[in-house]
Amino acid sequence: MNDKIKKVIIWRMLSFTIAGIISYLYLEEFRKSLELTIILTIVLTTIHYFYEVAWEKKVGCSSIGRTPDC
Repeated sequence: MNDKIKKVIIWRMLSFTIAGIISYLYLEEFRKSLELTIILTIVLTTIHYFYEVAWEKKVGCSSIGRTPDC
């Protein structure tokens, strides 16, 4: 698994937890908040991954200050 995918998955795990808590506090219903959180996580994970790919193509990776993600 490449670093981009790992980075996205770790961030989505964190955001899943935060979104779940917020949606539960707002909706006050576990099932609906879980459904909403799962849908958001899937959609935003996909968008985040493609954003990272597009960013790398647009910005590129210079030889100076190269990070492990490049």
